[in-house]
Amino acid sequence: MPIWLAMKTADGGERSFPIVKPLTVIGRETLCDLRVAIPSVAPQHCEIRLVDDHHLEVRDLESETGTYRNGNRVDQAILDVGDRLTVGAATFIMRRLEATIIGKDSPADTSQIPKVKESPVVSDQ
Repeated sequence: MPIWLAMKTADGGERSFPIVKPLTVIGRETLCDLRVAIPSVAPQHCEIRLVDDHHLEVRDLESETGTYRNGNRVDQAILDVGDRLTVGAATFIMRRLEATIIGKDSPADTSQIPKVKESPVVSDQ
């Protein structure tokens, strides 16, 4: 199932980023996989590894401002669905999209529509 990091935006909305690569680097540098262009974020702030369909592992890359899981500073930690990841002044919430296909007993016009338990806001990337 896809895992997303959803970031709150200044206007109160959300911007979501799918985590699809085995290793994702978050930072201010343009070469980072997930770029957060604010001064409190280090050029290469932290890295995220896919553990399984339910968990991510975060590792701080010796940033000055730190990496936080649910408000606690961490060097390395496992993230679960609903956990908050704070990188500099940016906070993300880990989300997972769960979808199942409706069974064959359903009417034909709905047989391929997924049932969505949680739907992240997709970024305009």
